[in-house]
Amino acid sequence: MHNAGLGSWPGRRAAMSPGRTALIFEGRRVSYAELHQRIARLAAALRSSGVRRGDRVAYLGPNHPSFVETMFATWALGAVFVPLNFRLTAAELSYQLSHSGAAVLIHAPGSPAVTAPVTFPVDGLPAADPIYPDEPVGLSDVAAILYTSGTTGHPKGAMLTHGNLVWNCYNLLVCVDVASDEVTLVSAPLFHVAALDQCLLPTFLKGGTSVIMPSWDVDGCFDLIERHRVTWMFGVTTMFAGLSQSPRWAGADLSSVRSLMTGGASVPEALIHRYQERGLLFCQGYGMTETAPGATFLEARESREHVGSAGLPVFFADVRCVRPDLTDAGPGEPGEVLVRGPNVTPGYWNDPAASAAAFVDGEWFRSGTWPWSTRPGTSASSTGPRTCTSPAGRTSTRPRWRRPSSNTPGWRKWPWSGCRTGSGERWGGRSSYPGRVALCNRTTCRPFCGNGSPSTRSRFTST
Repeated sequence: MHNAGLGSWPGRRAAMSPGRTALIFEGRRVSYAELHQRIARLAAALRSSGVRRGDRVAYLGPNHPSFVETMFATWALGAVFVPLNFRLTAAELSYQLSHSGAAVLIHAPGSPAVTAPVTFPVDGLPAADPIYPDEPVGLSDVAAILYTSGTTGHPKGAMLTHGNLVWNCYNLLVCVDVASDEVTLVSAPLFHVAALDQCLLPTFLKGGTSVIMPSWDVDGCFDLIERHRVTWMFGVTTMFAGLSQSPRWAGADLSSVRSLMTGGASVPEALIHRYQERGLLFCQGYGMTETAPGATFLEARESREHVGSAGLPVFFADVRCVRPDLTDAGPGEPGEVLVRGPNVTPGYWNDPAASAAAFVDGEWFRSGTWPWSTRPGTSASSTGPRTCTSPAGRTSTRPRWRRPSSNTPGWRKWPWSGCRTGSGERWGGRSSYPGRVALCNRTTCRPFCGNGSPSTRSRFTST
């Protein structure tokens, strides 16, 4: 094959395990052989619509098998996939479509009214006989553009190459014992880098089964785990808290679950212990869109000893904490997290200035997060998605947040204490992360204060 990228994966997997179930959605099973055929037909439809190597194809809609089919069909043609956040406003989506130069938009029913030069509903693509293109795609070619909310101005389009995605899969497979019989519950939005790159793609690579939820629902999650014997799932703290607080928690059959993975913010100790009582351990990590996303990882077997930590650098990456003058920070000293590795973005789409500013010495990506490190050789508990390792050895970090003890009764009901932007502007709101105070930056605050996203910002009150 000339296609060394992810566009060749459906054909390779269909050849190796045609009868295995690739996807389950609302009770319907799709084998790898059938999925390959569906992707080949969609690739033909996209090619007949004018899509060529390097063009951008956008997808807008909630989790659905058509997301997976569009993504792989795009890659089969050597084009670039642009997954869009269906929760954004039409104005925000229009900016991303224009900025990316998307040639085609495929959208689900009920999506905001936006268009590209060629726009199709999910169920309205032209019929076409399947084709099996073999475009010359290398690992350095851009595979996807994922838009991230910055602290100022418009969101930036982080470019992820085929190599970034492949190396992230390798990092994940080193840290998690993903098996060929894996049944992975994909419950977080696929437009987000974690659900896509940390769950669906590694499961596909191993020939496992992805059970796709269209949206998060506690009872639906319990039902799918029991019905399909789910072995692995990713979620954020609020999702896992919702499960543990459900009346079904005590009697739920979770015996099939082997791995729980979380990111975005660390899981409070009380919640970790609640899951440990059921014999379930969390894998935790820190990352960002620009690192595809894994930067650090705490393996499940270490989660009891290092409760709340985000772990060590992933296998094929390096992480440092540095002072403002870019010298390495010492234990107990705040420093910015820098990441280097084959999983790190080459830069931002059509933004050479931002791309240049994002790197130190052309290789260390600047995360914009400033944790405090503990003494070398130890792994301390972290109350957020921040961990770094000094050149001298293992060093965990804790961010500049204050919070009550994780054993505080009613922790989930504590209000968000607000955050400050770089200009000192303060935004308030509520969160499931108790008493948290942080300097605003694109990694920590964007899901909550909404900097760089006027529609999200409007949901909070300035204090």
